[in-house]
Amino acid sequence: MTRILLPLLLVLATPALAEDTVLDCLANPAKKVAVSSSVTGVVGETRVGRGDRVAKGDVLALLDSTIEQADVAVAAAQAAGTEVRDADQAKLTLAQATYERAKALLQSGSVTQSKVEELEAAVVVARSDLAGETRRLQLAAIELDRARTVLSLRTLHSPIDGFVVSQDTQAGEFLRQDGTLFTIVQTDPLYVEAYAPVELYGRIKTGATGTVSLDQPAGTKVTAVVTVVDPIFDAASSTFGLRLELSNADDAIPAGQHCQVSFTLP
Repeated sequence: MTRILLPLLLVLATPALAEDTVLDCLANPAKKVAVSSSVTGVVGETRVGRGDRVAKGDVLALLDSTIEQADVAVAAAQAAGTEVRDADQAKLTLAQATYERAKALLQSGSVTQSKVEELEAAVVVARSDLAGETRRLQLAAIELDRARTVLSLRTLHSPIDGFVVSQDTQAGEFLRQDGTLFTIVQTDPLYVEAYAPVELYGRIKTGATGTVSLDQPAGTKVTAVVTVVDPIFDAASSTFGLRLELSNADDAIPAGQHCQVSFTLP
């Protein structure tokens, strides 16, 4: 009896060996952005084309801005027109000085009380005129900022670092608000998307590493880190989705290719 049980106990006590799991996957760009505009207009100039590398903030295109530039010029002239305010300030200074002299002469009888009150009212009117003109200049400065903002909307910038993969609107064409000018993709990092059978749920966790094998460049094998494990199963296929992040700093790995990712699971 003892000779039979000992081998059995030894087998039961042996740790389970790690196993390799290989999943089909797809290496996708981390971001894909359809660049459009918040305003409509004719595309006056494009600065990039298909295949060009762009950095975040680079100018992609300019919409025709003839009217907007004119609006900025008018608003700038109005904001710079301080002549009336300066004249109102001089009038107020003179009115205050005249009023103060009249008050000093009131005790000697050289100036009547009614004249002093008249001069005091003139100070109030001059101060009101100056305040009104100051407010007009403040509003003119706000209008200038608004006009400059409207003008800036005519310049389209790249929202990400990446490559231009398509140009859907050419110079001279009208760009609608629901239209797309360029499509830009970010290929660093790449997102490796895979589906695993539900039996592996809980065994593949965020932070785990996998080895991704790709066809191009030929024989490429790189390590990627699991960043997303979907908490919902696909009932039809009995699988769950997961995503790995793969560094692609030199953009050596083309996006959009099929791949395989292997995990060593306990």
